[in-house]
Amino acid sequence: MNRRTLLAAAGLAVGGNAVHGAPAKDTGPPRAMPGMFDVELDKEFSLSMQSSPVVQGGARFSLVSLGKCRLTLDADSRLRAKVHAAVVQYSEVDYWISLAVYNEQQELLGAAVHKEAIRYIRLGATPTMLPELEFDFGVSNRFNAVSRIAAAISERDVPEPGQD
Repeated sequence: MNRRTLLAAAGLAVGGNAVHGAPAKDTGPPRAMPGMFDVELDKEFSLSMQSSPVVQGGARFSLVSLGKCRLTLDADSRLRAKVHAAVVQYSEVDYWISLAVYNEQQELLGAAVHKEAIRYIRLGATPTMLPELEFDFGVSNRFNAVSRIAAAISERDVPEPGQD
């Protein structure tokens, strides 16, 4: 098969647009993908996300839960996020929480991560801490176009409590 035949076959496979150069239809901004949240700078919104559940004695619970979040952009175009979380101090394990910000066309503008160290603490009961997690996306002139955010919490094997 020569190169022209291969290119023609590839063009037909994708509806002829690649060969004929037909412009793509403008259908407006894409809908948000699952797991993506619409946001506005300097306004609080809810991430509503939890880590994979741990099972103990028939009970299922998540060690990390994300709640309210606020994105702020300073005068130097530095984007930061503060996220309210609930962290159950159940066992010695680290969770990585990732945030990525996008514009209306779902182009990636930046990403930031936070490591949340969970410890085995017992004070008569397993305590739940309520930290405010901080994320720094760095500096970019494009951050003023942020309109969506995606979040992920790492999947971890959680050791039994009290075992290092």
